[in-house]
Amino acid sequence: MRLPLDDAGPTQERLAKAGEFFQLVGRSRSSRRITMLDDPLGKALVRRILSAPEYQALRRYALHWAAAACRGRSTASISIASTASTRLP
Repeated sequence: MRLPLDDAGPTQERLAKAGEFFQLVGRSRSSRRITMLDDPLGKALVRRILSAPEYQALRRYALHWAAAACRGRSTASISIASTASTRLP
């Protein structure tokens, strides 16, 4: 059984929005990978403001920050009383 060919990739509108901030890796269709870098960290990497190790570390930090549900929460909104009342086993 042949699997359908997956040509799904970014649309022309998405590529236009990203401008120069994307990477295309791989020569053949089966190994091609497109990475969109139009977020602030990606733009800093493309502009060579950040090195590759710095970019990787900051992406990991952002992932952990989002996973910890800290996105959108400022440190000013965290109550010391509620933090102190939480006891760890």
